[in-house]
Parts: sequence; structure tokens; C-alpha cells
Amino acid sequence: MSKSITFNVKVLVDGKEQVVSMTSNVKELQNEQGRILGGLTQETRSFATAMAQSDRRSL
Repeated sequence: MSKSITFNVKVLVDGKEQVVSMTSNVKELQNEQGRILGGLTQETRSFATAMAQSDRRSL
């Protein structure tokens, strides 16, 4: 069974403080982290490739 993690987030809406509570399990967080970081890794590779091509053109 997965462990649950609860996040208590304080937000200001129209000058009034509200506390929002969110609960997730470790498995869901790991899946989302992998999805997000996987996308960032791809974006980083694309950026690095574009920069390398730009450097070659300027030579």
C-alpha cells in the first residue's frame, strides 16, 4: 500500500487567506515527477542541439 502525503497550502484570494489541503500518494507523485522531468529532459536536449547548430553556423 502506498504512503499518503498531504500538502497544506496557504493562498491569498482577494486579500483573504485560505488553506487548501491536497492529498496524494507516493506512486502518483513519482509518476508525475517522471512525466515532468522526462519532458524537461527532452526540452533540454532540444535546446542544446539548437545551440550547437547555432554555434556551428557562426563559425
